Amino acid sequence: MDRRELTGKWFLDKRRWGGYNLMVQVEIERWDDPTYGNGGGEYTPKRTEYQKARQSDLLELGLNCA
Repeated sequence: MDRRELTGKWFLDKRRWGGYNLMVQVEIERWDDPTYGNGGGEYTPKRTEYQKARQSDLLELGLNCA
């Protein structure tokens, strides 16, 4: 139920033991229901963070990683 939207920014993050991870910037809104499923929940405010890219992120951004 979380909302996740790509902003279009990305970078390569070097791993400790060799290789790279592709990190993408996303805006996230999480579902918060303090009443534990009894209704009245809402989305938290948007926050921006970098996450490891998923396969679908590569397609959406049009990045070709071999």
